[in-house]
Amino acid sequence: MGNLAVQENSPKELKSETIRRAVSQASAEQFEKAMNAPQPEPRPPHQVEVFIHDSRLKSYGSQFGHVSIAVGNQLYSMSHSGLYQTNVNDFIKRQQNFRDTIGFVLNTTPAQAKAISEKMLEFDGTTYDLLTNSCTTTVTSALEAAGIQATDPRFLSWSATPTDLLTALQHSPHVMKLNEYQEHDEQ
Repeated sequence: MGNLAVQENSPKELKSETIRRAVSQASAEQFEKAMNAPQPEPRPPHQVEVFIHDSRLKSYGSQFGHVSIAVGNQLYSMSHSGLYQTNVNDFIKRQQNFRDTIGFVLNTTPAQAKAISEKMLEFDGTTYDLLTNSCTTTVTSALEAAGIQATDPRFLSWSATPTDLLTALQHSPHVMKLNEYQEHDEQ
């Protein structure tokens, strides 16, 4: 009779192998799901959407919420590290991992969209300041550069919070659509 090689594994090794297989299978399923997921349509180049993100207690400044703006597929967001620019759909997906967002799609002309982009780019290289150069004040400045009222004229216009901008947009004749981007449930 021939000798059969028998490999004996300890319970710890079996558990590790089982976990590796499960993770590998889950990763493959997640990859396939992501590859087959419908891709968002590109946005028209002059479409402007203002995002009001829910507050977070975890990080300085975000206790009040966050504001960003997209012109076409380009998103602009002022943060402590400066002006952040990225693809709008990628940014929203990341935000949905930890907070809800409301998007206000504005009725703008190509000239207004260009004015908003140009104004946001003026903030590149500037230093963040919670009162005068924040996520909200940069977006309100950009909107107002395009002739869109973004602050309540009864109050200070040099400083604004996400809630101030939310209130102004809720009364704006420029808003043509509201989008809700809900936080993904943890799995």
